[in-house]
Amino acid sequence: MRILTLLFIGAGLLLAFPTPALALNEGDAVKQALRNSTFQQTLSAREQQAQGESRATGRWFNPEISYERESLDVPGGESRETTLSLSQRFNLAGIKRLERAAARHHVDAEAARNTLLKRERVAQTRAAFYQSLMAEQHYARLDALYNDLNQLSTSIQARAEAGDASRYDAMRIAREVAIYAGRRLQLGSHLQAEKGRLEVLTGADASTLEGALLPRNDVTPSEEADLALHPLIAAYDAQVSRASTQATAAGRQRWPDMTLSLGRKDVDEPGFETDGHVVALGMELPIGSNGKHQAAASRSRADLLEAERQLAVQQLQAEHTAYIEQFQANKRASETLARHGGDSEEGALVTTARAAYNAGEISIMALLDAYRADYELQERRLEHALAARQAYIQWQQLTGK
Repeated sequence: MRILTLLFIGAGLLLAFPTPALALNEGDAVKQALRNSTFQQTLSAREQQAQGESRATGRWFNPEISYERESLDVPGGESRETTLSLSQRFNLAGIKRLERAAARHHVDAEAARNTLLKRERVAQTRAAFYQSLMAEQHYARLDALYNDLNQLSTSIQARAEAGDASRYDAMRIAREVAIYAGRRLQLGSHLQAEKGRLEVLTGADASTLEGALLPRNDVTPSEEADLALHPLIAAYDAQVSRASTQATAAGRQRWPDMTLSLGRKDVDEPGFETDGHVVALGMELPIGSNGKHQAAASRSRADLLEAERQLAVQQLQAEHTAYIEQFQANKRASETLARHGGDSEEGALVTTARAAYNAGEISIMALLDAYRADYELQERRLEHALAARQAYIQWQQLTGK
């Protein structure tokens, strides 16, 4: 009984004090998004479709079995001939082997596309995570400003009622507090929406986030050979190989297929009966369709894909350079603004303004201007930090980091 009592007490304590939700970081968010069952089903379906098409391509021709019976009226009775044969068509030009090779290149292209989809999923999740983190920090900053102004408004109101401050000051700051109260509600709604989008991607609780908006690591230039390993380029390489192989296979269609038939024939005529084996060899005449035009189309497609591949490499190089420049510029801007904000020696604007207002050195408008300037500086700092993070995410997606 004593043990059961202790168990009930322990269960009651767990219900009264629930375990706090663990903070969600970038790495966990990415893992959860990649493990999403619908996303995994999409990747698996694409892979299975390509594998199925590959297994169905380049198969041997099905054998044919035929049965013939011929009856003729002849003097003295009836003549009957019965033939049973098995035929098999052969391609001696190696077209089937080339078709299977082209199908394997298609499988490789689909595998590269799946890798691209994974990178896009990771980048999308990272972007949603840091959008939520940005909204969270933005709301926290505005909430702190609102609470500070609200306390200041209460203090000035009390001083105005005691005759130690102007009623105008009390009315003016009260209106400023009302403006920030509206912004606070708007940012709160935006924060919930961003976290909702993140939860849809990850399927995890995003009520508490953990991470730094501004990337701590720097980006490093990649070599041209590294960019050539990008999944998009790998997909183009596989498509070029597939088109070239299809062109080779089509060019061999001018070589005729052969059909070999083996069978048995029975002949029954009045006064005569015999049987024997049948061997027949047939040859296709590639007159109407010899693959000439199909081969030309496949070669043109290979040339087109090769040109698109070169353009894709150049585009990746240009984007790589642009992402590095965007990252470095926004990171420097955010770090510069961080040195002039908050309670640092260079950024104690609000503290200085409040002291000056209490000493009667500045007006309420100058004090509010100091609050706005500090808040705007923090907004710009967060925006530059997010822009640096977005450029960093795009660089990660491009390089596969």
